[in-house]
Parts: sequence; structure tokens; C-alpha cells
Amino acid sequence: MQAHYMAGEFQVAEKAFTLALEILDHHWGPYHPLHINIYGIMAQLLILNQKYEDATYLYKASLRCCMRILGPNHI
Repeated sequence: MQAHYMAGEFQVAEKAFTLALEILDHHWGPYHPLHINIYGIMAQLLILNQKYEDATYLYKASLRCCMRILGPNHI
């Protein structure tokens, strides 16, 4: 995902992002902590291209995952 994004292959990177989430869902379910990482990586890539609104959306999704999976008292 990151390699494609940095090469300017944005559509391929987005497909890799979607595929990564689908694979996680399939093998470990929708409540696995790795979802948080995938959202964070893609958000960082979007920030590099000044797509702040999209990055904010992914960071919020990551935060929702943290709250749902790890709970509000997790460090």
C-alpha cells in the first residue's frame, strides 16, 4: 500500500488498503487491533498529499476501533 502510494499509484494503493482490511476481516474478524494500524498508515499517506479531510476520517475510524477493541481505559 505504502509503496504504491509513494509511487503515485493512488488507485492501486487504495485497492491494497481495501484488500488489507478484507483480509483482516476474513482471518481475524472485524475487531482485530491490526485494523488500527492499517487506518493509521493510510491516513499518514493521505496527509503527505494534503488530503486532510480524508486522513481525519481514517483517524476517527482508527480511534473508534481503539475504543471498541481495546476499551476506554487502555493506555
